[in-house]
Amino acid sequence: MLLFLIYWVFQKNKVKILVTFVIILCCWKNIQAVISIGGGEGSKAMKQKNTVRVLTWNVMRMGEIDAYTEERKQVRYKAMNEISLQDADILCLQEFHHATGPNYFSNIPFITDTLGFPYFYYSRDFEAFGGLYMQGTIIFSKFPIVDSGKIQFQAPTFPESLIYADIKVGKDTVRVYTTHLQSFSFAQEDYQEMQRLNVSNDSNSSSRKRLFNKIKHAIINRSLQAGWVRQATDKSPYPKILCGDFNDVPGSYTYFKIKGGMKDAFLEKGWGLGRTFSRISPTLRIDYLFHDPGIIVKQVYRMKQELSDHFGLVTDLQIGN
Repeated sequence: MLLFLIYWVFQKNKVKILVTFVIILCCWKNIQAVISIGGGEGSKAMKQKNTVRVLTWNVMRMGEIDAYTEERKQVRYKAMNEISLQDADILCLQEFHHATGPNYFSNIPFITDTLGFPYFYYSRDFEAFGGLYMQGTIIFSKFPIVDSGKIQFQAPTFPESLIYADIKVGKDTVRVYTTHLQSFSFAQEDYQEMQRLNVSNDSNSSSRKRLFNKIKHAIINRSLQAGWVRQATDKSPYPKILCGDFNDVPGSYTYFKIKGGMKDAFLEKGWGLGRTFSRISPTLRIDYLFHDPGIIVKQVYRMKQELSDHFGLVTDLQIGN
């Protein structure tokens, strides 16, 4: 729209200048939520003293669960290595799986013992194989967790949760929330159908209807989840950080409902559109870190490795004085 406005100025078309200007004004709140000019994303700076580095990442189950598949072993190894390289203090991981038994990856002990995050809280939203396999959202911390809990999402939404950990950072306590909101649950055939729709209108009507229903139900359910998240985070007794995979774009109802009076770290210190999802479109930012105004953002950057369908978001924060 800004380009259109500039074009009409050069064309000296007063009517179109006015119409474009009014449209921009009406959409300004959404435009501000989409594009960051915070000056970051150029290069990764060293972590400053007295800052806390938070990594939020939908890890897409780290190559699933079968430890005997070499390809999946490599994905898991690379994902763990990337986590280690970020030098984070707090990890918030979505679609995180843990399992026991000789045929499965056991991820929690590796992160606590090998990567050095002794404190954690795990939601375990899904279980299978008689409890041998579990999946959910997890918070790991190098700082002590003094309290933790979860708010389970209710039907008709997916049975995932908002979890929190009260983390002692020096003399301060901060409440860290993380969550995974309902996705569109697109299968590979759905992505293929969208590709066909992009190329031509030649598409099966039943496939279109299936896509539409998935989108409709996900939007409705995310709006319910957004309300539950906002209700919970408004009651935080401590300065708060909220991060995770919200499965919705900046400017959406979900985004503004959850954000409330918090700040979007990427808008403060990021640059451009900040893509965090590797499929569908090169512009999709659906993973976020929000924080109370009293917490200061020092740096934001995205992980570049495609080891999941999401790119991890790393944020350096100054908590307290």
